[in-house]
Amino acid sequence: MVTRSLLHLARTAGSPHTSQVLPALQEQWGGGSLSPCPDKRDKQQQKYARHNQILTIIVHAIDQVLDRGRETLAQTYISVQEIFGCRIPRQRTRRRPLGRLQPETERQYVQYWKQFLCFLIRAISLPEPDRISLLGVYLDKEQSYTLQIL
Repeated sequence: MVTRSLLHLARTAGSPHTSQVLPALQEQWGGGSLSPCPDKRDKQQQKYARHNQILTIIVHAIDQVLDRGRETLAQTYISVQEIFGCRIPRQRTRRRPLGRLQPETERQYVQYWKQFLCFLIRAISLPEPDRISLLGVYLDKEQSYTLQIL
């Protein structure tokens, strides 16, 4: 069994501009020492910026999707919200309508999902053996293909 540093996993899962501590990810996503040669350093910085800009776009898209879902929920009839809601404990017929979470809880969940998606996108940039040994990420062909499209 391979042990993985929780610090490595946490930093891999960070926001788009989180510095990477794993050498295997630093070349693509930044975080390691830059080349002493100014030309190479500029190219590295541009590559890091381009890759992290892609993550920023994806994270922004998550916000847009969730905003659209919130708008749709606000316009949905209560009877439909009840169909997709949940049963109130110890009551057979009463349902709690589908609704929003508490603002702080919702913010934290959204942040966790964004970090998880950043983690997966960074992980997919590694060759499969490295991805499995360093991060423990096993993806089937369909999952790999979907993430590579992003």
